[in-house]
Amino acid sequence: MLGNHEDGFTLLEVTLAMVIMGIVLVPILGLFFSSRAHYELSTEETIAVYLAQEKMEEIIGTKIHEVVDNPDSWEECHGFPGFYYQVEVTPPKENKEGDNDKLNLYKIHVRVQYQTGGKTREIALSTYLVDRMVDK
Repeated sequence: MLGNHEDGFTLLEVTLAMVIMGIVLVPILGLFFSSRAHYELSTEETIAVYLAQEKMEEIIGTKIHEVVDNPDSWEECHGFPGFYYQVEVTPPKENKEGDNDKLNLYKIHVRVQYQTGGKTREIALSTYLVDRMVDK
């Protein structure tokens, strides 16, 4: 008699294999979805940093008296809907009378605001700009 051996897997073996694959695959899929969310967040943040740097460079290339500051309002960044910037210029303290060599440091503060993931986020850059005036 040859026997009744059939080649194949039992229902128990197939079920056990699927449970093991599920236990392994679910966390891996979770990693893929969370990495995509972090990718989108970092993309938005990179754009905001770029826009803040661009605005700061624009200000640095301008004479201090021509800089338009808007500390109480937000303006939309041209070409980037959903991104808004704000510029604040803090003037230097008054120098003493009679100073021949005045070094006026203006603090420039640029903020870019955007929304991602249902939250409002903000990037800020600050620098100092010198307005050097020499009385003759």
